[in-house]
Amino acid sequence: MALYRGYFGAGIGILILAALSVLGLTDIHQMNGLKALLGAIIGGYGGALIARRLGSVAVRRIVIIVGRSMAESMFIKFFRTLV
Repeated sequence: MALYRGYFGAGIGILILAALSVLGLTDIHQMNGLKALLGAIIGGYGGALIARRLGSVAVRRIVIIVGRSMAESMFIKFFRTLV
């Protein structure tokens, strides 16, 4: 499910809302808020669990790689707008 959610973010949101409606919720605003809260809780605990298992050196390296990749991507997009 994690791979599905990562690739099809909008689709899983609809599936979660559908599941909440099957559970008896009817207010779309409450359902959407609950969906966001559950995702934040699961993501926070899951991220902490993975970070503990990987260790601080690996997490630091991953953060550096992701940060550098994002910065390079932004620079490339910026310079393409100048051309």
